[in-house]
Amino acid sequence: MRQLGILTVGAVLVSSICSIVFAVLDQWILAFVSLVVMLVVFTLSGLLQIRYLARLLRTESNKSKQAAKNHLRSLESSVQQLDLDLNALKDQVWDIPDRTSKINKAHIDKLETKIWRISRSIRSHTVDTVRHSTSEVEALLQIYSEFQNTKLPMPVSGGWAIDAQSLAYLLEYVRDTKPRLIVELGSGTSTIWLGYLCKSIGAKLITVDHLSHYLQQTQAAVDRHDLNNWVECRLAPLEDLELDEEIYSWYSIEALADLYRIDLLLVDGPPARTGREARLPALPVLEAQLSAEAAVILDDAHRSDEENILDKWLTRYPKFQRVAIGTPRLAIISRSNDMRNNSSHSSEI
Repeated sequence: MRQLGILTVGAVLVSSICSIVFAVLDQWILAFVSLVVMLVVFTLSGLLQIRYLARLLRTESNKSKQAAKNHLRSLESSVQQLDLDLNALKDQVWDIPDRTSKINKAHIDKLETKIWRISRSIRSHTVDTVRHSTSEVEALLQIYSEFQNTKLPMPVSGGWAIDAQSLAYLLEYVRDTKPRLIVELGSGTSTIWLGYLCKSIGAKLITVDHLSHYLQQTQAAVDRHDLNNWVECRLAPLEDLELDEEIYSWYSIEALADLYRIDLLLVDGPPARTGREARLPALPVLEAQLSAEAAVILDDAHRSDEENILDKWLTRYPKFQRVAIGTPRLAIISRSNDMRNNSSHSSEI
């Protein structure tokens, strides 16, 4: 259709030009013939276009009719399916009372079982909480009875800080072994209690933290309790450390480089959120700076990461032996054969 239109326009233009030329040359007959030819071509073109449009309309009409028939068939099929679904729904409605009764009974049985389990869990948790709270209070009473000259208030225990029972075992172990130099990785509640103990036995405590605001809080507590002669607070930001082809985020080695003959290494940092087995580098990095009869105490030893760390330490350093202690939170290893173990550290203060 497009080609026919182009040809028609071309023929009309040619005829028009010829008519004009013949008229200029006074060939009026030829000019009239050219004009007639142009009209004939234009008329035939118009008729052909009308015929094409008529065919197009018939084709589109047939398509529309066919589409309408198909749509009607689809609607009939949908109505039939809807009728089947409606009949099925009616059957299900008749079964609702019986099924509802069965479902309710099953749900009630499940709910009763769930309530019984929750109740048992609550009872067990309550008993454990009461026992733990009682043990914590007893441990604090025992600790305060041994440290009667402390300046109140003392830092709180439990939560993120060391719990009272573990603190009691820690203080008893330090009192028994009397280390001269203690290095604590991760400052907090234990820093102040150890500071008072260092004051009584003439020891020195170096406590390290990687965050300045936490270290400032510890330093403020040290100042308030007048423990600066026995406690030194150091800032050691975390840095990447390669160990056994693994990268750890650990304390700046420069902050600890001047320490030698460390008798007790208390590992309570970095926090677990800084990486997997975050406290593993402590012994490999500081082993050469420990004294001949040094001990290492690992806090949070009940966690899986710390259990793995302890196993790796004992495998890598066979001269270290684990010392029995009465709390699962602290793990003590020592390379001294003369350290008191079972009898001394299985009783609270």
